[in-house]
Amino acid sequence: MRSRKFDVYAFADYSGSESANDQKKSIALSIICNENEKPQTTKCYTRKSLRYEIQSLLVKAMQNDQRVIFGFDHSYSFPEGFYEIVTGNRWKTWEQLLDLLCNGTKELPPVNDKPREWAKDTNDCICKRLNIITGGPFWGPLFKYQETNPKFFEKTTRLKEKRITEDRCPKTKPIYKIGGKGTVGLQSLYGIQHLAKLRSDLKDVGIELFCWPFDGWDFPSSGHVLVEMYPGLVNEKEKTNENDAEACSTWLYEQDKGNTLIQWFNPNLEDDKLKLARLEGWILGVL
Repeated sequence: MRSRKFDVYAFADYSGSESANDQKKSIALSIICNENEKPQTTKCYTRKSLRYEIQSLLVKAMQNDQRVIFGFDHSYSFPEGFYEIVTGNRWKTWEQLLDLLCNGTKELPPVNDKPREWAKDTNDCICKRLNIITGGPFWGPLFKYQETNPKFFEKTTRLKEKRITEDRCPKTKPIYKIGGKGTVGLQSLYGIQHLAKLRSDLKDVGIELFCWPFDGWDFPSSGHVLVEMYPGLVNEKEKTNENDAEACSTWLYEQDKGNTLIQWFNPNLEDDKLKLARLEGWILGVL
């Protein structure tokens, strides 16, 4: 009797680099199949070609009646307060955030391939809405518009610096930090857009994709599953793009093989926090 929930386990170590050449040097994709327990890791991807590779993997798996669980190492959403302040609207679904980043608003353009400029415009928008003269949450040593920490979150209680899941995993960096060692701001702004495009493209060809926990906390009984992971939780080797990717795909495989994967889909949260975390997202492996 089959006990494993999935047939293929994939994870990509992502990149916020601007040039295609730098992306190809950084992005690593690791895949494990049940018939071959050793991870197969490849590089030389851009963000766009990686998305196509993942889509091809999911389509092929569906044709072979297989399920895939996969993820990337960037934030999939924003902390509490961001969407409401930027748009002036109530945040009800993850799709609203995807639409904001991909299509923009009357006041903000879409992110596209200009995340630094978008972050600067968003800083200005947030300061205006909160009646704060200067600053804004986005900053970083490689962010020329605000290179030092403005300690913005000391000026307002309406905006949180980290998501709930990141508060429980102190090693993580906030999405608001742009550039610098270990940060995920740039790759998240790029990556969330590619998640939205992947999701839309799969829907167009009839591929079932469950985006956890945005589509619900309960473990899905069918279809492919997208999860967010933080390599720092599972990589015990030297920190390289390849090792990060392999550690995450291996962890997914071993958890499924040991019948312990499902427990990670149920973090210990009170009802109000569960509701918020469905919007903010959650790092698989954090309880």
